[in-house]
Amino acid sequence: RARAGAAERRIPLPADLPALTQARSGSGLARFLGAWGGPTLWNELGRDLLLIVLSVDEAARTAEVLLAGNLGNPRTFSDGLRPGFERARARYEFGKLVWTDSAGERYEVSPLLAGDGLELVQTRSLTSAWRTGDQARTHLARIE
Repeated sequence: RARAGAAERRIPLPADLPALTQARSGSGLARFLGAWGGPTLWNELGRDLLLIVLSVDEAARTAEVLLAGNLGNPRTFSDGLRPGFERARARYEFGKLVWTDSAGERYEVSPLLAGDGLELVQTRSLTSAWRTGDQARTHLARIE
């Protein structure tokens, strides 16, 4: 289902995407496991994203995440960003997953208070039409 959703939105995924092997729970770090990025309720980014939480380490309070996005639309928060994906190690802090990508962009993902979705907040760090520190939010619905 994650591959079908990504293909529909022209979001690239790695060919060797590993299967999820851990069980998801309703609380703690394991609630983030799975694929997120179905139809959104709001999207300030100007591009569609797919977040796959591949694994979690409860003891270390970390998660392995893969964030993939389609082409950034002109005159939006994601102006000119090429389609692509990146794996990262996220920290679990105060009920959120937090990481910084190789370009220095900061991401925070937190569960919604109601429903089975997440909110992703991206904080800019690059020099662009958007100032460093500017933020945009998007809703990520559960795919699987």
